[in-house]
Amino acid sequence: MARPGLNTSFGDSPDSNPLNFLNPADIESIDILKDASATAIYGSRAAYGVVIVTTKRGKVGEPKLDVGISGGFLNSMRRIKVLNADQYREALAYYGAPTTNNKGLSNDPLGAILRTAPLQNYSVAMSGGTESSRYQLSLGYLDQKGIIKKTGFQKFSANFVTNVKFLESKRLGLDVNSTASQLREQLAPIGNNSDFRGSLISQALQWNPDRLALPR
Repeated sequence: MARPGLNTSFGDSPDSNPLNFLNPADIESIDILKDASATAIYGSRAAYGVVIVTTKRGKVGEPKLDVGISGGFLNSMRRIKVLNADQYREALAYYGAPTTNNKGLSNDPLGAILRTAPLQNYSVAMSGGTESSRYQLSLGYLDQKGIIKKTGFQKFSANFVTNVKFLESKRLGLDVNSTASQLREQLAPIGNNSDFRGSLISQALQWNPDRLALPR
């Protein structure tokens, strides 16, 4: 179940991704049904289309072990150009602003809250089976730090799928698909429509570069 967004006097934050509970390594295929093909199955609720996510299942054969490891780094590609401390003091002198606005310091407010964030992702899956019994068990771990300091996302996931057929005719069967996940989110105070009070990025962009830096 997706985490709902927050509505406050400082602005609104978006909902979380409803597919966060899934491990991408468990996805077999993604299909999109549109128009009549969707409404014929799901009714009026599918008027705008349906996304069908099919997860992997065990296949007949010897036990198979799949291990996946990936990593990387996240960073902001571009930053809005703002005045540094020296340019800010020059602007104060040029426009004849009061000298009390000059605090005599120098810092990078946006740089004080941003960072290069590491990402690591691990997955392991065991699958196999016979004509009458198939299975797949998978585990996953994702640790994604945010580009804003003290933010990040962690996910622990487990998925067990089995298909068992009974009787010689194999006409009686049992399908089990069980998924469990635990999510940990550390979010920054950033909204979709907030003013300068409700957005950390807006605060950093408007912070005077010759004052004390924003708290880290």
